[in-house]
Amino acid sequence: MSQSQQTRWTIVLLAVLAGMAAGMQVGKVPPAIPNLEVDLGITRLTAGWIASIFNAMGALAGVAAGMVADRLGHRRVLLIGLACLGAGSALGAAAPDGAVLLASRFLEGVGFVTIVVAAPALIVAAATVRDQRLVLGIWSLYMPAGMTVMMLATPTLIQALGWRGLWAVNAGLVIAIAVVLGATTRGLGAPPAVTRHWAEVARALAAPGPWLLGLMFTTYTIQWFGVLSWLPTFLIETGGVAAASAALITAGAVACNMAGNLTGTWLAHRGVDRSRTLMVVCLCLAVLSLGVYIDGPPPALKPIFAAAFSLIGGVLPAAVFSGVGRHSGSAGDIGTVSGVVVQFSNLGAVAGPPLIAAAVGWFGGWSDAGWVLFAAGMAGVAVAFALGRVERRLDRASPARSRP
Repeated sequence: MSQSQQTRWTIVLLAVLAGMAAGMQVGKVPPAIPNLEVDLGITRLTAGWIASIFNAMGALAGVAAGMVADRLGHRRVLLIGLACLGAGSALGAAAPDGAVLLASRFLEGVGFVTIVVAAPALIVAAATVRDQRLVLGIWSLYMPAGMTVMMLATPTLIQALGWRGLWAVNAGLVIAIAVVLGATTRGLGAPPAVTRHWAEVARALAAPGPWLLGLMFTTYTIQWFGVLSWLPTFLIETGGVAAASAALITAGAVACNMAGNLTGTWLAHRGVDRSRTLMVVCLCLAVLSLGVYIDGPPPALKPIFAAAFSLIGGVLPAAVFSGVGRHSGSAGDIGTVSGVVVQFSNLGAVAGPPLIAAAVGWFGGWSDAGWVLFAAGMAGVAVAFALGRVERRLDRASPARSRP
């Protein structure tokens, strides 16, 4: 782990900004889809792949990307990821058709996955041992912060610059972050990763903790994407809310997630028991997801339930990411463990929206979707309980490394 006498907050901030830039590339597409369909003549199916390819990449390649980052070096892989992200956005800005735009999103997806597995290790390398839970909790802000910024800024940017201008602005921002981060982090990173053996990686992956952290995130993203990706449609169909208002309500709910991230970061830094925090959060999410979708509560309360769901849910990523260091055998394993978390979180993100669509289609009503998400929340409670048992066993086996 880091031997720094003082946490290098500039590097932590830059790494979080790199993550936010990755999250912005997720958030820029949904508001731009109508413009893409008109300008490029793409089908709704192609638009769906353009929007979701990041989640698919993460679901397929998270663990592999983490292993590569641990082997090649976290700083190097993070900078490669930013280069791919910026190049992909620049290529997309010049795309003549949907096929080239989809290829550019694939390149962006490669950058996204490598950034989100490498950045946590670089953050840990820049932090003192005392601050590691704190900085990893702050890292959990990257996705909701990046998505919220783009969801709010995209309509204005498209109106002023067009969707191609939006893509170009993102490319410039990503490259600027890469240049500053590269200059600031010279000499920083995990120990020379090229000396690591695959047996060490296998030992890291053989432990139950990383997989329980990943499953924890899966139950969460099934619910979070299941609620928030369908919230505008749900509000329009059941509450008669105007499309613009529904989009604004959804952006507000996504923004609430950041407050939850900060709360979770504070709890982790204070040493509050992780498994108990996660069990309480999952139970609340199970109940609130029912409140959003089931019949009974007045329509006016649905946005409030959704905001509360996102706010409380934001505690979970901070709690999970604060455990990455706890379940890594060494600093050289952090990319691999982060890759497990990223892969499983994206599995949930890919599965959540179709599960809701299937529940509504098969059973004929939004209320049934609430019970699907309730089940996911209760599964999260069970995973949190198992994680707590593993962590208590680790504490007994190695009291010197015991930390929440």
